[in-house]
Amino acid sequence: DAVGELDDLPTQLSSLLLPRGPHGRADHPTFATTELVAAEQLVAWARDRQWGDGQAPRRAVTAWLAANLPRLQQLSDAQRHGRALRAGAELADIAAAMSWDAEDIAAARRYSVAAARLAHAAGDTVLTAAILTESTWQLLDSGSPAEALEVAQLAQYLARRTATPLLR
Repeated sequence: DAVGELDDLPTQLSSLLLPRGPHGRADHPTFATTELVAAEQLVAWARDRQWGDGQAPRRAVTAWLAANLPRLQQLSDAQRHGRALRAGAELADIAAAMSWDAEDIAAARRYSVAAARLAHAAGDTVLTAAILTESTWQLLDSGSPAEALEVAQLAQYLARRTATPLLR
């Protein structure tokens, strides 16, 4: 993917403003419990090693995403698939950070968008806002303050929408 295709990150994330709805196909296979456990173990393993073990964690995470992201993108029911969507969101978030660190900007943005969408589909507004905040820092670092502001405002909007009255 060319970076030009990903330049307008706020537009790509605009679907997060819409209510979560049933988009997935009911006939698509779900993730087995063993697959979920393995994905969650990969999340823990990769988070522990993402900054210091060279390319091994990035390769493992991106390989998992290459194999499973199409399946995850067809799931939408947070009640039935929240655990799988959340694990996918965390792995995509890790891949985004690792890609950014390796200066693979196009991959970092692609994984950031996937992570935010999966976290949103999982109904995890805290994770969604955290992912958007990381995207904000990436945009600031790449010299896109206007886009960074839009993404930061989206993160705030999502967080406020589900916050308790005391926090609003």
